[in-house]
Amino acid sequence: MLPELIIVFTMTPGAQEPKLLHDVFTNRESSGEYFYHVEAAAGDMSTDEPGKVSGNWPEDFVEDGLGYFEVSVNFEPSYVKFAKDQLLDNARMPRLQTPGNYFDTGDRQYIGEKSATDALAMYDTREPVWLPIARGENWGSWMELHYRAGEDYAYISAVYNKVEEGRVIDIRGSVFHEETTINEFVDHWQSLIERYENIPMNRFSGATVE
Repeated sequence: MLPELIIVFTMTPGAQEPKLLHDVFTNRESSGEYFYHVEAAAGDMSTDEPGKVSGNWPEDFVEDGLGYFEVSVNFEPSYVKFAKDQLLDNARMPRLQTPGNYFDTGDRQYIGEKSATDALAMYDTREPVWLPIARGENWGSWMELHYRAGEDYAYISAVYNKVEEGRVIDIRGSVFHEETTINEFVDHWQSLIERYENIPMNRFSGATVE
């Protein structure tokens, strides 16, 4: 099962006033994001600023976070370039399955019912493992499995990026929870992709880069 998640806020894909980073997070550096949806584990919510997620995410998650999912768009040229580079990297690596499918039946049977820790143990490495899931002409999705530093427990992260007309749609999440299987994590992440992968093109102002 997923850890207890709180929907910090959520908006429709057509919303005209997505939230800025400092409306949502207490100590995270902005990269120019405009947020449509944020979820966080109950234990990761700020006690000093109610209604906000604590820490400098996603960096602090690597140390002691429990889980989060977020949907944002970004128009910053440097971020668009970074996303394009990530898509190229994703395209160069063998996919888990055929294009267009986020997670086919065969892959679910292979690692889907395992925790991140059990799945990563199959690769016999302490290094992060990148698992491309699917790709299209201007989009891609992938998972990463990581051991938490100094521990024998792993967490799972996943990213969906779509680049079009100088904008990145970014749908991502991470969970550190031994009772969460790969399938449970992916199902939740995929539900966000299905809702937000075609966010209407709107231009916004106000986001900063720190």
